[in-house]
Amino acid sequence: MDFSQFNSSEQAHMTKVIEKKQMQDFMRLYSGLVERCFSACAQDFTTKALTGAESTCVQNCADKFLKHSERIGARFAEFNAATTPRVLVDNDKPSNFESELAAPAANVRPALSHSRWPEVRWEAGSPS
Repeated sequence: MDFSQFNSSEQAHMTKVIEKKQMQDFMRLYSGLVERCFSACAQDFTTKALTGAESTCVQNCADKFLKHSERIGARFAEFNAATTPRVLVDNDKPSNFESELAAPAANVRPALSHSRWPEVRWEAGSPS
């Protein structure tokens, strides 16, 4: 992000705010991973060590969760790149922001399946 229009104290404040938000997002992701995998995999509470099946389950669960999160992030990045207007066209002509921000972006909504590991895809249509 470009904070060049802010003075140095405002830039430092904005950087702190962004870092705090990133840490909160990471902790939310980590907590979701722990909760989901513990609920799905912890079966035997008679010992403090994981059984072989539990260990395999946790590994598979973590792999799926992280791949799912990575895929969601990639889809949002693709969507963001597709809906972000270009500043210059042909390196010398300013683009028309109103025409680029018109109808297509307003009619795009996420379509989530209702499975345990939802697949996100983007489809055109008015929001429900």
